[in-house]
Amino acid sequence: MKSKNLLYFTCFALFLDKSESGGELGAHLPAQTYCAKGAEVSTVAKSLKVLTYNAGLLEVEILGHKVFESAPYEDERLAALPQALISTHADVIALQEVYEQKHRLFLIETLHDVYPHHFYSRQHRRFRLDDSLLFFSKYPIVQREVLAYKNSVIEERLAAFKGALIAKLDIPGFGLVTFFNTHTLTGGIRDPQNVEVEKLRGEQIHQMVERIEHSKGHDTKIVLGDFNTGPEASSANYKLFAVFKYIDAIALKHPLFTDVTWDPNNKLNVGGHHRNCPPQRIDHIFLREQDLKHIKIDSAEIVLDKPIVQISG
Repeated sequence: MKSKNLLYFTCFALFLDKSESGGELGAHLPAQTYCAKGAEVSTVAKSLKVLTYNAGLLEVEILGHKVFESAPYEDERLAALPQALISTHADVIALQEVYEQKHRLFLIETLHDVYPHHFYSRQHRRFRLDDSLLFFSKYPIVQREVLAYKNSVIEERLAAFKGALIAKLDIPGFGLVTFFNTHTLTGGIRDPQNVEVEKLRGEQIHQMVERIEHSKGHDTKIVLGDFNTGPEASSANYKLFAVFKYIDAIALKHPLFTDVTWDPNNKLNVGGHHRNCPPQRIDHIFLREQDLKHIKIDSAEIVLDKPIVQISG
C-alpha cells in the first residue's frame, strides 16, 4: 500500500507602496556573474512585491553515493518550484540554497517568461560548493555585485561560498532599489546557537551593513534572505539590525507575530541535522528606517506555507 505525503517549505513576502523616487543609474557587471537580458517591462509600477525563499536544494554525493541532503525529495520539490513562485505574484524573488548549475538553468528557463531578468554568481572551487544565491526580477537589473563574507566557521568556509548578491533595479514609477540577498552562517557541524557561531554571524551582518552604508546614491535598500537568526534563536544577531536602524517588515506590520519559517516538525526537517533546534522565524526582509519615510508597507506575510508537492511512497 502506498501513502501520499504533501511536502513544503515556507517563505516570506512583502508588499510595498512608494510615492516618490530618486537616485542614480549605474551599470556594472563583475567577472563570473550571470544575468539575463529580457523584454523591458512597460507597466508603470507604484507598488512592489518582494519574496525571499530558501529552496533547500543541496545534495552532496561521493562516488555516486548521497552522503548529505539539506531536505529530501529534491527533484520533486524543484519541479514544483517555478509554478509555486509564479503563484505568489512577486515582482522580485531572492532564492537561497540553489547550489547546482543545472538547477539554476532549469529555474531560469522555466521562469523566464515572467521573470526575464536574473542574477547569480559562480564562486565554485575544487571540493567547495558554488554560491547558492539566485535573484529573479520582472524589472531590469542595472547594477550587480557580489559581496564575499570575510569570516565564517572553518567547515563552512571550506565547504561553500558565503556572502550576498547585490542587485540594483530600475523600477518604472518606483525608482532605484538595491537588494541584498544573503544567507548568513548556519554553523557547519556545530549548533547554530553556538557562541562562536553567533559571533561570526554577527561579523557577517556587520560587514553587510557597512557595505550598505558606504554605498553611493539615494536608492532604497532592502536586505532579505535566510539569516539563521530571529526572535526565537540567536536573538542577539537578530537585534543587531535594530541597532543599525533596520526594520523587520513583518514585525512592523504584526508586532505580536509568532509564526515561524523553519519548524523541526516540518516533514522536510524531521531527521535533519538541525532537528533539535526550536521552531524559529529566520527568513526576513529588512528595510532602513530612513527609507520608510517614502515607502509604505502594505502587507508582510509568510506564504507557500501549505503543502504543494505530492509524493507517493
